[in-house]
Amino acid sequence: MGILSTRRECRAEFYERSRPFGRLSAHFVAAKSQLTQRFMIAATCFSALVLISYITYHFFHGDSIFPGHGWVRTAYLAVLASHVLLSMVLCH
Repeated sequence: MGILSTRRECRAEFYERSRPFGRLSAHFVAAKSQLTQRFMIAATCFSALVLISYITYHFFHGDSIFPGHGWVRTAYLAVLASHVLLSMVLCH
């Protein structure tokens, strides 16, 4: 390929080669410092730990049913539905 003369060409080459690995791996490789890379790995590990604990908890305890009645239940379900819909829209 030859020597790349500008930073723009270097970045273009890097992103072209890292495309199959996805955005997350590209960010890990492109981290400018060792400390940043360690923080990113730690954040990913903690996120995985939270997900595993959440799934384990709900596996053993089952679903939660809201005990309220009347307008309180309606308000709760409306807030819950809005949060679920917004998370689907924003995280997609």
